[in-house]
Amino acid sequence: SVLSPAQIAERLAEGTVFLAAGEVDRAPRQRTIEAAIEWSYDLLSPTERIVFSRLAVFAGSFDIDAVTAVAGFDPVDDTEVLDAVTGLVEASMLSVQADGPGPMRYRRLEALRHFGASRLEESGDRTEAERRHARYYLKLAEEAGHHRTTPEFASWMGRFEAARDELAPALDWSLEHQARATTLRAIPGFLEYWQRRGDLDPAYRYGNRMLEGADNTAPELRAYALMSAAFGAALTGDFELAARAPLQALQLAGETPGWQCGLWARFTNGQIATILGDLEAVAAMGRAILELCDEYDLKLPRAYGVSLLAEAEFFADGDYAAARRFAEEAIAGFRGLYDIGGLKIYGLSIAAPVAALQGDLDAAEGYATEAITLPGAAWTA
Repeated sequence: SVLSPAQIAERLAEGTVFLAAGEVDRAPRQRTIEAAIEWSYDLLSPTERIVFSRLAVFAGSFDIDAVTAVAGFDPVDDTEVLDAVTGLVEASMLSVQADGPGPMRYRRLEALRHFGASRLEESGDRTEAERRHARYYLKLAEEAGHHRTTPEFASWMGRFEAARDELAPALDWSLEHQARATTLRAIPGFLEYWQRRGDLDPAYRYGNRMLEGADNTAPELRAYALMSAAFGAALTGDFELAARAPLQALQLAGETPGWQCGLWARFTNGQIATILGDLEAVAAMGRAILELCDEYDLKLPRAYGVSLLAEAEFFADGDYAAARRFAEEAIAGFRGLYDIGGLKIYGLSIAAPVAALQGDLDAAEGYATEAITLPGAAWTA
């Protein structure tokens, strides 16, 4: 054989190999390519074949933890997955994607994925593989949500970014096949990811979908779904929902123990009020966050409250000295939280123009330069 399966597939336009087509419908060249891939597939061990077919549920790249979670079920033991992946790489049925930080990731070309999908369907394992895929990525989102306002949050968002191609398929499957509460447990992590990336469509679309049939779920989970829908609505022109949903989220947050849901509901209300131009509401939400922080003796999360106060003063052409003081306190808090996105968007990006309006051009340049050059994962941009 002159070419490996991956090299053969690479020479095809993506999506042009239809492995389920009849013999009459396929050109001889396509039948030859399919035969070459099938020949290499037949050389795999039984365990490698099973793992290869189960990998078809991945839309993009994946790491070994994800493969183990998705492919490691009867008759394949978790301990056999790494050896199977190694064999697939050696057989050129998987390629290693070693660029960038974090764990080594793997991917396969679309023609090989189509081939694996046909084998997965024949095996009867597709539903279980899809269920495990959804569970793994929703659990990732749920864990990320638990780390908001902690120094570990940035690394969790980095994992989100690496897995971005898997998020929509996991959500779609869960929404179609699982109880709403199961899907909604992941919404805090998804919401933060969408907000920081400015992903309006998924925030709006999935926020609304999660609310369908969610009347009997916990108030906290419905509050986060409303925040997601409101964020997308405010920036896509659905101003009726943008005005209504944050207030509903705030009401539900009042039925939720603890402080996190209340903080994010207030912050979401403040940010959407900024978009809608209601600067009195922005300032009111900033003060409400500070009151919540005082109630729970929170120090660093004050950054979210003072950032709203800075925005209110800045956009109202108000007290620039106060705006700068608030922005600088926000910057310090975001640094302490290791919230690079908050530091860039809600701290430095307000402090820079305020300093310029005060005539402190050196400080303005410093803030702007840091905002532009601050290292961080793509989700912080």
